[in-house]
Amino acid sequence: MSIRKHTFALAIAAALLLTLIAIPQAHCEDLPETCPKVSTVQEILTKTFSRSMTVKAVLPMKTLQLCEAHVVFNGRNQIVYMDKTGRHLILGQIVDTATRRNLTRESLNQLNRFSKEDMKELDSLVAFSVGPEDAKHSVFMVTDPQCPFCKKAEGAVEELAKEGLVRTRFLLFPLPNHKGAKETCISILCDQKGFQEFKNGYQSDNQCKEGREQIERSLRSLKSHGISGTPTYIFPDGSFHAGVLSRKALLKRLEKE
Repeated sequence: MSIRKHTFALAIAAALLLTLIAIPQAHCEDLPETCPKVSTVQEILTKTFSRSMTVKAVLPMKTLQLCEAHVVFNGRNQIVYMDKTGRHLILGQIVDTATRRNLTRESLNQLNRFSKEDMKELDSLVAFSVGPEDAKHSVFMVTDPQCPFCKKAEGAVEELAKEGLVRTRFLLFPLPNHKGAKETCISILCDQKGFQEFKNGYQSDNQCKEGREQIERSLRSLKSHGISGTPTYIFPDGSFHAGVLSRKALLKRLEKE
């Protein structure tokens, strides 16, 4: 399914959901006066799903008569919605059909944003870099050796590196459905190979302990921020973008920093 079709289908589904639960459009004076306490939502969700999860915050939404609960489940941030009584629970994504904004995705992006401390951790997980250290811009790229879309993304950043405009720091993120990708990533770390070797398909039988541990740390760190695919760009402000960016689009995004 194309991205456009997927977005359209998501918008239709969200619109149908809002129609079915009959939530009126809210004005400032219509906002919930109070939302359930974090402890109350924690108890409700644990009882409802019979699973352990952590509720970090419960906030009134600005545009709907709903409360937005920020939940950590299986190490990942999630969002669920409920009324101010906590009795009615809504699962799924909410899309503003007038602006085509995915409100759930925007909230999740803020929750998953990398902090300054997180960015320092990413520094320690870099496998190799391309581009001059004094380049005007820098970006992290999350990649997998078998990802076909990553090859296009890597080509664009290599061009920018040769022009001295961008330094790209690579984070290895082997996908579980790519057989042998994890072992390839480990061998690249263990043998201290760089971008050119990675691009040319380097791999060896070297599966050193340090390499295995770094890959596991990378997987845990990136997954905890909602990253699940490649390529993904992580920008200096802690925000990130999943999917290939053209040379022009990447530069435009970096100019905002």
